[in-house]
Amino acid sequence: MKKIEVRIEEDNLGQMEVPEQALWGVRTARWLSRARAGAFKYGESKLHPLLLESLCLVHKAKLLTIRCLSGSPPAGGAAKSNPDEASATGEISAKPISVNTSLNSLISLRLQVLDELLNGQHGAEIVVDPRLSLCGESLFDNLNEVMSGRSRQLLGLKAHSEADKNTEETASQTASDFRGSDYFHLALRLAVFNSFRDIEATLLDLERLLRRQSLSLEKELLLSGREAPEDLQIAEIFSQFGNLAERNMRKFKESRSKLLEMTLSEESAFQKQYFLELTKLTGLGITPSTESTTPQSLLVRSYFQSDYADLLKASSSLQELALDINQMCQVLADLEDKGLLALAPDEEKARASLTALKLACLRVQSTGNLVGLALNNTASSLAGAALLESSDAIKGALRSCNYTYINRIILYTSKRR
Repeated sequence: MKKIEVRIEEDNLGQMEVPEQALWGVRTARWLSRARAGAFKYGESKLHPLLLESLCLVHKAKLLTIRCLSGSPPAGGAAKSNPDEASATGEISAKPISVNTSLNSLISLRLQVLDELLNGQHGAEIVVDPRLSLCGESLFDNLNEVMSGRSRQLLGLKAHSEADKNTEETASQTASDFRGSDYFHLALRLAVFNSFRDIEATLLDLERLLRRQSLSLEKELLLSGREAPEDLQIAEIFSQFGNLAERNMRKFKESRSKLLEMTLSEESAFQKQYFLELTKLTGLGITPSTESTTPQSLLVRSYFQSDYADLLKASSSLQELALDINQMCQVLADLEDKGLLALAPDEEKARASLTALKLACLRVQSTGNLVGLALNNTASSLAGAALLESSDAIKGALRSCNYTYINRIILYTSKRR
């Protein structure tokens, strides 16, 4: 096996080995060493793509706000606005820039790197487990080092080299770094919002399938001369399940709307411009919360208060959906066992998808306690990872069951004919 070349980097805690080609540096390496020695194995959990996208958008809005409020125009010579042109060559096609990069020029470079991340580049460089820190500190270190390393590459320099760094560059990087628990909470809220939007679409498909099946079964029963209320009850059950799906959609919509009410621990002028920039980037109707906070309050806030309460409400909506879907699965299985319904074609595959959906529901229900405990202990990184993973689980299983099971249900009498 070829030995990986490493470089030695140092921070105030000492020296660490870092892979030579990595964009990240010593702080990320230190988080990885904690992962190997702690509860989470290296590479066991990757950052959820929705959370990575949200983090990039939240930081992009911050950089745009800083540049806007500083009164500085975009640095025309610092970086091209077209990330595809720059990434094709690995360098920017602009006039030479000195190492003494101004804050405005550095912002332009970092905006370009964020666009590259949003376009799917450098994903392998985001290596830390988000659960290693309480409020995203591990992710901030990883992202800041990747942005710093890639920015230096765009300037034709080595990603991390102490030899050609100077005081001005270090000060500019510090000013444009991405940190703060409130910014992590904004990204988490955006990620959960987008995940729930996908669940809503899946529930809409479920509702339509159930109502279509209700009408189809009712028609089949009437054609076969079974007009008694007890015979038509099967069609009514599917109609009620359609109502259940619609009710859950309304709950998810309400939970999502609360997630767009956001709080930021910055001065009012900065907040106003920041949420304007974030709204333009996301295309969402983001509403600044009227609650007044301080940076310290976010670190000690109980989950009963607004920021965590909205995430708890989202988790509760997910658990209620899991309970309702699990009940639906049980009723459908009972109807099939009683010989009232059948599946056509590929019965085994259809039953397997129903079983997978039941297991996904159980996973969501078990995760609910974890989310509550994590938020109660201000561990929003752990809560967010659990919430997004369980959301993916039920969403994927429900999509599969919609078309592998629900769509194939027929009356048992139809199968015999």
